Amino acid sequence: MWRETKPSKETKNMKMHPYRKQSDMTSDFLAVVYVDGETTIETILAKTGRSMYGRKTVSEIRASHVGKTVSVLPIFQAMERVEAAQKAKYCNPLAEITEDQFLEALNCLPPENWKRGDGWEAFRMSEYTCGRIATHFLMVGDRYFSKSVAISSSVYDDMMKEASKLPKMAQI
Repeated sequence: MWRETKPSKETKNMKMHPYRKQSDMTSDFLAVVYVDGETTIETILAKTGRSMYGRKTVSEIRASHVGKTVSVLPIFQAMERVEAAQKAKYCNPLAEITEDQFLEALNCLPPENWKRGDGWEAFRMSEYTCGRIATHFLMVGDRYFSKSVAISSSVYDDMMKEASKLPKMAQI
């Protein structure tokens, strides 16, 4: 049975980031718990001192992640760690693909940020892999490429530079 408990000493005594005011944080939660290497966080509710979904205390979360570092952090610090873990887990290098793979990706969902230039075409999947990470596709001449990476304004330029350095894929 779930019961309300007071916030733990650890969450009760959390210091705010020096550039943030208490009013910048929502009153519904006090902090978040981040487990090193994970791509998600657990929010700790101020009223109960328990996580929003699992209804666990910080001690219970620590006990369920033996051998891992479990940190109680303000949300903006935890999200920086989450984004780094997402990049490590889901981003991959540029890879040459077939024309059929390129066209299948182009036609399965509406493309996002679809651009065309002289001899090239690029787009990203409108369904993101995780957070800000999406699979991007590039056609240069008769060559096709894909890369999962965080969205940015320079991603297509970066992919074209990388593609120009790759040897041609062997014909099947």
